[in-house]
Amino acid sequence: METKYARLNLKLKNDKVTNEDLEKWQKTLYESALEGLADDVEVFYLETEKVIGVSVPYYDEGLSLLEAGMALGYCQRTIEDNYVNIFNQSWNSLHESDGTVIESTL
Repeated sequence: METKYARLNLKLKNDKVTNEDLEKWQKTLYESALEGLADDVEVFYLETEKVIGVSVPYYDEGLSLLEAGMALGYCQRTIEDNYVNIFNQSWNSLHESDGTVIESTL
């Protein structure tokens, strides 16, 4: 059973982001995914692309992808409930374990 990853990606506004913002939102995304019942969570920051996000593993069996989606939905809701003006856009994507994009809403 191969592990794959579901991600919530958030494009940052260059002129609005501070290091404190990055640290705060990485922590918030991590905690939100755990509250959304994710068993394993990884937050990431792609500096060259100015993208922050959260990644949750899933497997090609049963309800695993649904469970990952619920955790990412919880993160999205946390962002919406705490209006913040540092993100240009958000999108979801699925990735192979080596990082190859399987599918993306962007």
